[in-house]
Amino acid sequence: MFTNEEIVLAVDNLDFCVTEQLLRRFERYIYAVKMHALLDRSGPGVIRYFKDRGAKHVWVDAKLHDTPKAVHQRASALAANGADILSVHASGGVKMMTAAKNAFPKGKVWGVTILTSLDDEEVQETYNRETASELVERLAGQIVTAGLDGLVCSGEEAGSIWTQPRFARLEIVCPGVRSEGVSRGIQKRVTTPAQALMNGAKYVVVDSQISNARDPLAEFSKLVEEIFGGQNAIPARRI
Repeated sequence: MFTNEEIVLAVDNLDFCVTEQLLRRFERYIYAVKMHALLDRSGPGVIRYFKDRGAKHVWVDAKLHDTPKAVHQRASALAANGADILSVHASGGVKMMTAAKNAFPKGKVWGVTILTSLDDEEVQETYNRETASELVERLAGQIVTAGLDGLVCSGEEAGSIWTQPRFARLEIVCPGVRSEGVSRGIQKRVTTPAQALMNGAKYVVVDSQISNARDPLAEFSKLVEEIFGGQNAIPARRI
């Protein structure tokens, strides 16, 4: 069964007061807040700021991609500043991902596979003529080898990862989700939040659908109803 804590709220483009209201009103549904540019603008104290205001976990979506030594240093600094979750680009290789995990022992490290803003043609141009689905699966194998806690992919690829026993221990995180009728913006590989969860995602990231809304609280409420329904629970999915 879903736990009702499947939503990650991206806060980079949200007003602080709005974020606090969302955390208070929808605490049971929000597993973590996600930030990157906000940390750059406000400094590491913003991590503690949101924890003090009800965020269960703070995900610094740094998408680290550098030498193992450099990634170890940055991951160590983020851990010291209170981050609970860190992301690295899986394309940086197993040694780099392992270095991040070693530097972040008390938190989760998630490997980003292919950005959801890329379509198959762009993936072929950039990654040696593989489709997004093929490349996500290959990178997922490296994420397992590196000992990371999860992987980030689109809802389109989540099902093929989730159904394979070798990936069973990985948490699948799907950004770029959109409700039906909501503009995709820059995103190319998109599903609805509910579909991503039914495809095996443990968490879905909600971003511009909330931050671009005239009334973010009302839009979030609609999203919760869409995902969890009148009983506030999605039917059991395959285990």
